[in-house]
Amino acid sequence: MSGYICVKACNLGGVVYNKGDAIPSEAVLPSREKALVGQGFIARAESLESLIAENQALKTRIAELEAQIAEAAQGQTEQAVEPGPDTAEESPAEDAAHPQQSTKKRR
Repeated sequence: MSGYICVKACNLGGVVYNKGDAIPSEAVLPSREKALVGQGFIARAESLESLIAENQALKTRIAELEAQIAEAAQGQTEQAVEPGPDTAEESPAEDAAHPQQSTKKRR
């Protein structure tokens, strides 16, 4: 059984296909096949089963990467909450020593 692979996001018969998705041959009308291939929306695939397996493997890998990104973002958030020595407010004595860096308004 042959099918297609989605090259550009498209909607076929009410089903949205994104780039890289496997498209069953039944989803493409024979009268539209040539136009969709010519316009670069779909490409012919020889083995739909292998495309579906590859598509599932890629989706699994994407989920793994998204989980890693979420963990890294959580780690950065925890580090940002801990105050460091550079985050302490300057004392008034330091303001007098460095008037150009003072954040207080003077009248």
